[in-house]
Formats: sequence, C-alpha cells, structure tokens
Amino acid sequence: MTLNASMLVALAQAAPQLPVVTAASKWVPGVTWRPKSVVAADFTCRGRREQAILGATAQEIVVAVFINGLNATPEVLRYSAAMRDARSIELATEGVD
Repeated sequence: MTLNASMLVALAQAAPQLPVVTAASKWVPGVTWRPKSVVAADFTCRGRREQAILGATAQEIVVAVFINGLNATPEVLRYSAAMRDARSIELATEGVD
C-alpha cells in the first residue's frame, strides 16, 4: 500500500489521540470513545496540560478527564443520553478571560 498526502495527514492527526482512547478504554470500558473529540487544557488550573475525551453508550454521554496523566484513573462525568442526541454532542474548551 502506498501512502498519499491525505493519508499521512490523517495518521498524523490521529496519532496524538490514540493514547487517550487507549487509556479511556482501559479505565472506563464499555464506552465508544471518539478519538477526534480529544481536547487538551489546564482543567484544574495547576498549570499542567490535561486531556479529556468524549464518549457514549446507549444510555449515557461520558467524558473522561485525565487530570493526573493517562496512567491514572480519570475523573468521569456521566450524562443521560435520554434527553440529548449523543451523535451531535461535541467537547470543546473555552478561554477564561
């Protein structure tokens, strides 16, 4: 198989998210994690880069926030999917100016 430019771009974009998906799957199994939803920010205001990822089950929308790295249990936020369409949700960060 020959890699073309668009394939290389897709691989480069996916590569940073793969460890987050792997960690989320390890710590919070049974959730379909969305690799493209990974965001990085200082969620705890400790001056550290922390990562979060969005996922869903048939019943819940789930966010795993890795505040102590990918090798530690994440903070997990769960929301009912009964009133929201899990296919249309997005995870984003905002400035705190």
